[in-house]
Amino acid sequence: MSNQNKNTSTKAGNLSSTFKAAAILNGDGALAYMLMSAFGITLTMLMSLAEKMLTDKDVSLIYMAMTAAVQIRNHVVFVGSDYKGLRVKYPELIIEGTRLQSDQLNYGALHALGHVFAHVTNNQLGKMILDKAGSAITGVNTTDSEAGKINKEMSDSWTTESKVEWNTWLTTAKSTHGVFLDATVAMVSGEATKFGKQLNGATTTPSSQGNPPMVVRTVVPAVKKADTTIVPGVKADDTT
Repeated sequence: MSNQNKNTSTKAGNLSSTFKAAAILNGDGALAYMLMSAFGITLTMLMSLAEKMLTDKDVSLIYMAMTAAVQIRNHVVFVGSDYKGLRVKYPELIIEGTRLQSDQLNYGALHALGHVFAHVTNNQLGKMILDKAGSAITGVNTTDSEAGKINKEMSDSWTTESKVEWNTWLTTAKSTHGVFLDATVAMVSGEATKFGKQLNGATTTPSSQGNPPMVVRTVVPAVKKADTTIVPGVKADDTT
């Protein structure tokens, strides 16, 4: 009688129906995509996620990503991984299975996605985000703080080809989605003030947009290595 291998995986697969359908048509391409995904979410993937959020006008999730760009993990993840359809619409931002973190968000990817939006918007808040500890996308003005070093590490990981693609994409995104994103970001201050009054008991009226609270004066996120299991489409060294 042979010994049965009782080892079981603690990580669940996380392939969307869209991915599976595309993989049927192009198996080699799907495997190549998986190979590159093993090294963390790519800049090309971030552009694709941002494009979808902007096209679908997912205001709440844009707020969530931009908050993650400058806030510590627990000041963002309280809304949950199912918030506004996040898990279903953007599985790349989810890490399934048993983890050191209590939530299932790929916080590193969410953080970098927030930096993408900060580059697209012309609103002053975008500049404030990028000035906090530098850009996780371009590596410009990264600081010597822990958050700055993580931003530099992220920006250094992008391929030369994707950096060229980024410049073209950013120009198009500003032209196509700039007005919408600027208007969306412009609402942050008002939403934060409204929520602040709610906390102080001045009003119990919920936000008409259903957006999570945004705090303009934020804390630079502390980041640590927390997850070493490779999951397609997510960054293995998920930030905290």
